[in-house]
Amino acid sequence: MINKEDKSIKRIVYLFPQLKDDLHQTMFGKNEKKLGFTQLQAKTILSLLHHDSTKMSILQKELNTTPSTMTSIINNLEKRKLVSRTHSMEDKRVINVELTKEGLNLGLQLRKETNKTFLQQLSKLSKDEEKLFWSCVDTLETLIDKIGNN
Repeated sequence: MINKEDKSIKRIVYLFPQLKDDLHQTMFGKNEKKLGFTQLQAKTILSLLHHDSTKMSILQKELNTTPSTMTSIINNLEKRKLVSRTHSMEDKRVINVELTKEGLNLGLQLRKETNKTFLQQLSKLSKDEEKLFWSCVDTLETLIDKIGNN
């Protein structure tokens, strides 16, 4: 039986990833063919914007996918010259991935479109609801920082 605390924790743990997934679905779900890549490929490009270079295993965990799926995604993006892949100097088994110049430009464009889509979704809220939303975001950010800095 799930108690009130379990329900609250579940809401927190799933709320933010769900919001992110919903946003990506709104932006990419119906436009995969038009854009020429899948949601996971777009998410990979967006994730790489936050890293100069990162391990494939980290990307795989961030995107909650399997190693074989991550390899397939990176293979496809590498063929399109959007990412480059190098082996770590410290451990040859570790593969680092980074955006190429073309990938960076595409990523910045995707992020701009994602932000635009998010703001369009927010426009469904009244002015008061939007103020409340941003106030809650600010408060949550502060509280999460406190929790994370123990």
